[in-house]
Amino acid sequence: YCKRILGLAVVLTLQILAWVSATGNAQQGAIGVTWIEGANIKVNHDATTELQNEQSCVINPSDPDNVVAIWRDFRLGYRRIGVGNTFDAGATWSDSLLIGPPEYPRASDPVMSYTADGDILACILSLTTDQSISAFHVYRSSNGGASWSEPVAAVDEGNPFAFEDKQW
Repeated sequence: YCKRILGLAVVLTLQILAWVSATGNAQQGAIGVTWIEGANIKVNHDATTELQNEQSCVINPSDPDNVVAIWRDFRLGYRRIGVGNTFDAGATWSDSLLIGPPEYPRASDPVMSYTADGDILACILSLTTDQSISAFHVYRSSNGGASWSEPVAAVDEGNPFAFEDKQW
């Protein structure tokens, strides 16, 4: 039961992310975008009931219709990173899993930020299969989260005694 509730975390995130340009029964948000009251739009296409949690999102400062969400995703039975994006104010979403380096098949703790030139950086905690070694990898998107670069190691000591965590 708890697993199913937690698996809805990404769906519930959309109550925050449901942006629209239309008027109607909506309220003006603090950053000047319009909210759909009570909207609950799923941001991914995962049909399992596996966990999806530790989500966050960024809104494109140049285009508030472009929102990118990121989350810890267990649809494959172990922790990966899911990422979704919308270009129509949250009405429709595309999603994928970020692929990490082969030596780090597990991932956690996703965070994102915009660069000064408008690219999105996603930083994740990368883990070995047995989770004894960790690293931080950064992905870049220059097209609103539609695609992502290969990961670049920000911290990768390969040392089980230097466990990295919470890269915020």
